[in-house]
Amino acid sequence: MKYARIVVNLVFLVLDVMNIKIPVSSHVKSGAIQEVGKFLWMHPVARMAIKTFIVAFKNAWRKHNPCEMATSILKLIKDLQAAGLLWMIFESVLSGMNKLQWLKFIAQVSANLTVMLYTGGWAFGAQIAGVLFSAQSLIDLILS
Repeated sequence: MKYARIVVNLVFLVLDVMNIKIPVSSHVKSGAIQEVGKFLWMHPVARMAIKTFIVAFKNAWRKHNPCEMATSILKLIKDLQAAGLLWMIFESVLSGMNKLQWLKFIAQVSANLTVMLYTGGWAFGAQIAGVLFSAQSLIDLILS
């Protein structure tokens, strides 16, 4: 379940960086972690992407290089999206929202993805690098 916690917390960190605030209860977050855990159990390619991310992140951490850390996070998010896991997490979070909240979430994610694609991810990577050191509990989980 460690990998599932890492994935869910990273997705929430990325959403926070995108300034997308989601009112998520601990019950909903716990449910998302359980779903991700089941998914990872059945998808070794996704597990390997997370292992690769952890190695890259640890190496960047040792070098005190926030840009490399952010790049490793962006690569993992891309790999999670390719595996179908990113949308699964979004669905588990969206299930507790009304239609207006759901539409707002989709619009915000779409706008941010457009900016990310337009800038090649540099602007987004810089934002992630800027908040990494304030996400100490997530960093501790990745490094453990």
